[in-house]
Amino acid sequence: MAQREDTTTNLLGALGVAVTDHIRAGIDTVGEHGGQSGAAITTIGILPGLSVGELAGILGLTHPGTVRLVDRLVADDLVEKTASAEDARALALRLTPPGKQRRREILSQRSKRLQGMLDVLSGAERRQFDALLRKILGNLPVNRQQAYVVCRYCDAGPCFRNDCPVDNACPDAATDGLAAMTGRR
Repeated sequence: MAQREDTTTNLLGALGVAVTDHIRAGIDTVGEHGGQSGAAITTIGILPGLSVGELAGILGLTHPGTVRLVDRLVADDLVEKTASAEDARALALRLTPPGKQRRREILSQRSKRLQGMLDVLSGAERRQFDALLRKILGNLPVNRQQAYVVCRYCDAGPCFRNDCPVDNACPDAATDGLAAMTGRR
């Protein structure tokens, strides 16, 4: 006999879908590119100097798919390609001033939409929910790469200022190029 899914598991799955849909709907109001463009912009903003290959790994896209995405973002003057300081064969991706503005708009929409979901909680419930989220999120990443995947839509400023559970859960990755670029462990 197959084990039935418990209610908490089902509710968490439904919440995950609702959160994802809210974030994507907000991002869609900001830019003309759908798909992973919002995640690419927010990720490049937090990790300037990423290579196309590193970005592909974070976004879960193929290398050719990421190249096409980056080319569209470059054509729209949101991203620029520069020579990588670490590898002469690679290109480093950085946001242009319009790209930085787009990132701010994306993060603002994300925050507004997620805040609306949290408004039903009292102050005490919100603190309890925060503690539970930290416990769950702190158990997710097993390496720096997975942390960047989890946080690809994050506004890193508030999280790093408030003891990010995902960052804290990562093993020391001083040799990881992504960690070195952020100046974080």
